[in-house]
Amino acid sequence: DLRAALAGPDCGALLLVTSRLVRGDAPDLATAVALGRAAGVVVIVDAAAQDLRMRELACCGADLVVFSAQKYLAAPTAGLVLGHAPWVRAVAAQQRGIGRAMKPTKEALAGTIGGPA
Repeated sequence: DLRAALAGPDCGALLLVTSRLVRGDAPDLATAVALGRAAGVVVIVDAAAQDLRMRELACCGADLVVFSAQKYLAAPTAGLVLGHAPWVRAVAAQQRGIGRAMKPTKEALAGTIGGPA
């Protein structure tokens, strides 16, 4: 089913949510990432609700992997976006007005940069 969906003309990205909170059968992450890459779409992994699997998920081959700084670094509410530089820069566009409602506070950024106390 995933392979067929990725072949559709309206598919521009594959968003995979990896979480211990998700119920039901999920595709194998490595297989899903490989299918997305083969289809030529951007592969994004939402790992915000994960346990400490940052290294494993950051190296899964996705274009972008999004983590919760609050969960991983005991920081105030903020997030980390890791991946290929052009896509990370595209996410950074929120600093120029896109998604400003989701912009973290300076305290959240300082907590993320500083890590846990």
